[in-house]
Parts: sequence; C-alpha cells; structure tokens
Amino acid sequence: MTRIVAIVTFALAFMAAGTALALEPVGTAFTYQGQLKQNGAPVTGDAEFIFKLWDAPTGGNQVGETVQTTATHPVVDGLFTIQLDFNPLTGWIFDGTAFWLEVQVEYPAGSGSWETLTPRQRLTAAPFASFSTLATAVPWAGILDLPARFADGVDDVGEELFWSLVGNAGTTSGTDFIGTTDDTPLELRVNGMRALRLEPTVSYPNVIAGHSTNHADPGVIAAAISGGAFNSVHAWHATVGGGIGNEAHGVNSTIAGGDYNMIGDVAGWATIAGGRDNEATQEYAMIPGGLENFAGGEYSFAAGRRAKVRGPGEVGGEDTNGDEGTFVWADSKESEFWSTGPNQFLIRANGGVGINTNAPEATLHLVSPRVGEQIDLYSPFGGTGIAVEATYPTEFGFPIYGGDFRVTGATSYGVYAQATNSLPGILGSSTYGVYGKATSVAGAGASAYGGYFVAAGATPGAGVYGQGATGVYGTTSVTGAGGGYGVRGVVACSKGKAVSGQATDTGYGPSYGGYFSSGGTDGIGVYGYATGSAGRGVIGDATGTYGIGVYGAGDTGVKAEGTGEAGYALWAEVTAGNGTAVYARSGASGGYAGHFVGNVKICSRESGATVIELGTGLDYAEGFDVTDAPAVAPGMVLVIDPRHPGQLALSTTAYDRKVAGIVAGANGLGSAVKLGCGQFDHDVALAGRVYCFAVAGDEPIEPGDLLTSSDVPGHAMKVQDHSRAQGAILGKAMERLEAGKHGQILVLVTLQ
Repeated sequence: MTRIVAIVTFALAFMAAGTALALEPVGTAFTYQGQLKQNGAPVTGDAEFIFKLWDAPTGGNQVGETVQTTATHPVVDGLFTIQLDFNPLTGWIFDGTAFWLEVQVEYPAGSGSWETLTPRQRLTAAPFASFSTLATAVPWAGILDLPARFADGVDDVGEELFWSLVGNAGTTSGTDFIGTTDDTPLELRVNGMRALRLEPTVSYPNVIAGHSTNHADPGVIAAAISGGAFNSVHAWHATVGGGIGNEAHGVNSTIAGGDYNMIGDVAGWATIAGGRDNEATQEYAMIPGGLENFAGGEYSFAAGRRAKVRGPGEVGGEDTNGDEGTFVWADSKESEFWSTGPNQFLIRANGGVGINTNAPEATLHLVSPRVGEQIDLYSPFGGTGIAVEATYPTEFGFPIYGGDFRVTGATSYGVYAQATNSLPGILGSSTYGVYGKATSVAGAGASAYGGYFVAAGATPGAGVYGQGATGVYGTTSVTGAGGGYGVRGVVACSKGKAVSGQATDTGYGPSYGGYFSSGGTDGIGVYGYATGSAGRGVIGDATGTYGIGVYGAGDTGVKAEGTGEAGYALWAEVTAGNGTAVYARSGASGGYAGHFVGNVKICSRESGATVIELGTGLDYAEGFDVTDAPAVAPGMVLVIDPRHPGQLALSTTAYDRKVAGIVAGANGLGSAVKLGCGQFDHDVALAGRVYCFAVAGDEPIEPGDLLTSSDVPGHAMKVQDHSRAQGAILGKAMERLEAGKHGQILVLVTLQ
C-alpha cells in the first residue's frame, strides 16, 4: 500500500505576498510539500501526481482547476515539493471557505497504476495567511502607498474612471470615451465571443463586426464589415455588409451580403448587392444579386442566374477592361449567358419580354397605351434601323413577320404591316399598311426609294408580293432615249385604274394579273401615274391560290414615286383577315427586304396615332409629361418627380439619384428612336448621344468623365464624389468644358 503524508506550507506563499504588497503580485500558486511511503518505507524515484480541490471531505464539488505534473517528478527519501495553482483561469478562490485536497499518484512513473490516496487532506491557514482575513477591517491610513484617488479615504475611482452599467452623467464629449489610447484594437464580446473589433490604422479605423473570422488585411484603412462570418476586406475603403465568405478586393467596393461573392482587386467602386457565388472584376461593375453571375467589364451589369459579362481574359488580345458598359440579364435557366461585345444590352427571358404588359405572347411583346406613341430606331452610319432575324423549321407553315429584315422560314414576310382605321367618317383621316417616302438631295447617279424590294434565291420570289400566282410582273427592253415601260398606267377619271391585273388560275401553272419585265438601260417594269382625285397608278389584284397582285423583278423591281402634296408613293391595303399589304424578301446573298431613305413612321391601326418613329439623330427618347414644362428646354437634365407619379421635373440638386434623362433635341440634334412623340410635354433621351447643359467647377470636364446632376437647375456636372454618385450617374462626357464655364456639350447617356 502506498501512503502519502502531505505537509502543506502556506507560510512561504503568504509571507512572500506580504513583503511584496507594494512591489508586484505573487500570483495564485502556493507550495505543497509531502512525504511518499510504500509499505511504511520512504521511496526514492520518479512519480506522477494529480491534485484536485474539493469543497467537502467526501463527495461534494470540485473547485478550481485540476493540476497534474507534466513530467516525472523526483521523490527523494520519500520527500517531494510541488507548486500548486488551482486558480489560473478563474482567479483567486481562497476566500476563507474550507477546502480538501485529493491526491492521485502513479509510482513508479509510467507503470500505468494510479492510486487515489485517502482520506482527502483539509487545507489549513498559515499564521500570515490567517492575518490576511482581517484586511477588511484595516483603515485607509493603515495601508501603505495608497493611489492618489484613495488618499482621502473615499473610493471614488468608479465614479470618474469607469462606465456604469446603469448609465453615466456629466461626461464630456471628446474627453470621456470608451476605447484605447495606443495602437491596440478594441473588442466587444458577447457570451465570450467577439462581436465587434475596432482596429486602429494610420488614418481611418477599420470597423469589423460579426464572427471572429471576419478580418481586414494588414495595411488596409477605412474597411467595414457589418456582420456574418468568414468575410474579408483586402482594399482601402471597401465594405462587406454581412453574409458568409464574401471577399472585397477592390478599393471603395461594396458587397452588401449573400454568400461567397467576390470583388476583384482591380474592381474599384464595384458593387455586389447579394446572392451567391457572384463575381465582379472591373471598375464600377454591378451585380444586384442572383446566382453565379459574372460582371467582367467596366461599368457592366449582370443579374439573374449565370449572366456573364466578358472580362479581359474572355475577350482576349490587348483588352484591359472587358465588355465595358454591357448589361446582361439572364433568367432562371441553368446555363451561361455571355456577352459578345462592349456596350450591349442583352436579355435572356424564355417567358418573353413584355413592355406595358405582364403577359407577353411573344419573345418581345410591346403594348402602346398612349395615343401617338412611337418607337424610333435609327442608324446614322447606314445599315438598318431595325434588324430582326427569325428562323422556323421548313416543315412547318408558320408565318414569320419582320420589317427591314433578314427572315428565313417556310412562309415568310420581310415586312408585315396591318393598318385599320377604327374611326370611320373622320374627315382627313388616313390609314397606311406601309408608308414609304424618300427624299434625296444627292447628285447624279444617286437613288432614293420610298420602298425598295428585292427577291432572290433558288425558288421563285417576289420583290413586291400581291396575292395570286403572279399579280404583276413587268418588263421592258427599250433602250432609247424615251425609255421603256413594262407597265405604264395613267388614270384621268375620278375612279379609274391605270393598270388593273387579276389572276384567277387555281392550278399549279403561273397566272399573272399583270406580268412586266424591264431590261432596258432605264426601263421600268411597272410605271403607274394617276391624276384623278382618287386615281391609282397601279392596282394589282390576285385571287388565285398562288396569285401575285404586283410582281416586280429587275435592278428595281417596283419603283414608286409620289409628287402630289399629300400623295403616297406606294399604297398597299389588305382586306382579307390574314392578308399581307406588302411582302418583301431579300436575296440569299444579302441585300435589304426593305430600304427606306428618310424618316419611318409606324402608326396604330385603331387610333392612327404614331407608335414608332425612326428619325435622324443619335439618341433613344421617350415622351414624358414634365412639371413646369414651359420652363424646360432641350438639353436640360430631368429627374423623376416624386409628387406626380409617371412625370419628370427639372433637376435642382447635385447627385440626385432620381436622375432620369436629358430633354432631346438640343443643338439641332434629333432622336434616332422616339416612343410616344407628340403625346407628352417633352421627348426625353434615355440612351445614346445628346447635347446637354453642363457646368464645370474648379476642374474642367474632360471626355470620358462621369456626369451627374448639379445644383444648377437643369445642368449636369462632373462626378467628383463617387460615393454619392452611386445611382445618380447620368452618362459620360464626350466633349471638353473649360473650368468655370457652362454650356452645352455632347453626352453619352448611360443611366446608372
């Protein structure tokens, strides 16, 4: 049997504490001495010990920490000495309460045989230690080296140096504070866990809230993390609002929340509002949320699911800013939707895109709710104002309708137009399925066509299609000075028909209401001239199964020219339920199904109001009613009027996030596309190039500078405070304006 006799010597520990009262604390450890015997004889060798403190001689509760020797402990002639400390984490526990010591021993050390010695030993006080229990009765004057705030015998430290749990009064702003005066961070904890960390930097502090895994890189200043976990900021002035695993590497960048979103290290001022696994890698890129979106271009926008704006790596070559200015919206389809170039506006919406309707019946469904509303599309460098390409499998007979278009399919229409006058009896009212007008001031050799139609391909086609086998086909081979006419019709009577063709063959052979061919130098397949009050130059009427009302072939299959005050170069009207007023188809090798020189107008069949107007200009504009409209002029900046829903008002405040656009038409520059023109107070440019009033401060406005609203009514100014400009971007300057000057400059409208 191994027996231990424990001699506890508190005198050494407490004597040291008494002599060092004015010097330094001695800690909470004390010296324990004991004697170890085996079978009544003292032992010599190495042993292992475990010590526990209890509040009862048997049973009870353990007090303080368990102490175990960390290596073999020497025992000589049965004697051993050990430093015991049951207080390293909880502080001093010897407050006068009786405690009992339990000893476990393994001897020899490493034998694996542990024995708990009984009974437990009660700890008793040494003389000097017992004297300390009287300290509560010692007067202030009996204590040496009192701090200054205790010298008057009153403990007033708590009133002036500590903040109370029940509030404080009499504090001085700028003098009294909670915090540190050195470069040590300040932390607040709840339930022992870090909840807020304030980090000093060389200038502005970092504010790191949430889980302790949130952090800002060394050297970063003005970083902010509002919550969440595993979020990180790696650049100056960047912000993470919360979420999990978000990383902000770009200066002044913002991630509002979500999970595992990332802003790249060159993506300054980029923003990710939320979502998951989104990434922005270029300056001013924006992702409002969604899943796995990628904004790789400057000023780009990606939203939805797996919307992708190409970055420099995807564009390749020497590109450094990706597909800048590109907007990509992707629906919930689980596939990537990539941009293919800069400054694009791309939408993937398998359910259709509706404008003024929440039930689209096609890929793009636009409803015009206002009388006279129109859409203007214009290309200032040639090409087509509207280009639509649609393809159906040839085994189906579905019709395809386009206007100025490339169309392929079984039953196809280059232009499908239907106009119905819903107000009969209105004097002077007019209805046009297709209205074409061309005016040219060019020199000799130039051509202008109100309507230009070409049919080409392996199968028979028609530049102008009138129902029937071949409604009209004209040819002439005369090369004389007088010119030749495949068909020439002149009407002088009130209701005469210069040319009337009708094909009624219902078989498979050709049937021509009129067939004209022109092969001469200046030949005209069909020339119709009407001088009567209601005359028609050419009428083509085909009722056969494959009849054609008017068919034109040649360099110019059909040419129509109107010289009357309000005449029509070409009038096409369909009375059948699904008929086509004008059918145009381009050749397989290219060309245009319809070529219009001059403005193009599309009107509502029911109201006659203009729906779309394609004109000469560089911007896209919509009509708006404007508060105090008479005081507003072209070129002025407008904002959303919160007092009148749907209306705009003159801008009067800098960095106004309600900025909406610029009044179109300044400096004589028209609009390429207009919607609702003539129905509202002003046409407002929402995209494209337009002249705008601007004011320059201490710095000039340079081409490429971002513009926003200013305090000068109706004027734009250069963005200098980018934090305030979020959501208030009007566009980019394309001209320079000297410092201190104001005037009109050309602006690329790109609302953000």
